[in-house]
Amino acid sequence: AKIAAPWDCKAEVTKPNGFPIEHGGDELVKKINDYYNSIPDLPYEGHTGEIDNYLTALETGGRPMITGATISQAQAHSDLNRSFFLRRS
Repeated sequence: AKIAAPWDCKAEVTKPNGFPIEHGGDELVKKINDYYNSIPDLPYEGHTGEIDNYLTALETGGRPMITGATISQAQAHSDLNRSFFLRRS
């Protein structure tokens, strides 16, 4: 199965020779779409969602979904790649 954003789901079943069976993945697509449609929409997205998540974590003593560690790891990886390419040039 393949899922893309904006929402698009595709699935196929293949014959032993590798060619797709027409409408072979329809049952799986229906099952995935039914599950997706059962998930409630998020009340907030983007930065508003991040702020809501952080404030909720503070209020409940939980852990935010996005932490500074995630950003630090991404920055360290970016810095490592940058220094590698700068040394080579």
